Amino acid sequence: MDGRGGKAGTTVISYLARRLVTSIVVVIGVSIFIFILLHAAYPSPARAVLGLRANSAAVAAWNKANGYDDPVIVQYLHYINNILHGNLGYSYVENQSVLSLIDERIARSAYLSGISLLFAIIIALPLGIFQAVKRNSIGDNIATSAAFILYSMPSFFLGLILIQFLARIQPVLSGIGIDAEIADHRRRHRIEGKPGEQGFESGARDHRPEDAATRLTQS
Repeated sequence: MDGRGGKAGTTVISYLARRLVTSIVVVIGVSIFIFILLHAAYPSPARAVLGLRANSAAVAAWNKANGYDDPVIVQYLHYINNILHGNLGYSYVENQSVLSLIDERIARSAYLSGISLLFAIIIALPLGIFQAVKRNSIGDNIATSAAFILYSMPSFFLGLILIQFLARIQPVLSGIGIDAEIADHRRRHRIEGKPGEQGFESGARDHRPEDAATRLTQS
């Protein structure tokens, strides 16, 4: 009996080891493929950083200073080394590190993900039990049809619909801080001008919270 248990334990460990090695190989392969694909489509952000009017010498100097003139394999190894040391890169658009961008948004992302998971459990478990008990009934067919429709709907489109719905409920928006984001979005897109002139504020039509929330999501 003990021999069988030990053999089964060894089999499970060897299986997990094989799966772990396979997962590592897959991750490395995918990272190489995506890195090469991105490098082929966008080999250097020099033009985006220096501007379209930058001359070739300035672009070449920037590429050399930032390692973009190295061979692709060398760039990939630098990329992996940075990831292993916790350096996820730098956003030239936001002018700050990727880790700082993640740090700014991780709390809200975790909050929204947790709420989504909670709602999924609250809705899915009772609905699954109901469909199992009332199989092939009208309620089961309606629930199955609704599930197919929602599952096939693009997530961004469903998100915009939910924003339009939930933005009308001010306590919901205040609870997740979207109202503050809307105000910040308006401030960042404000255009100087006199009242009554065109372009006084780029979000002038965002008088409804759902409109501003939709534009905030799209941006």
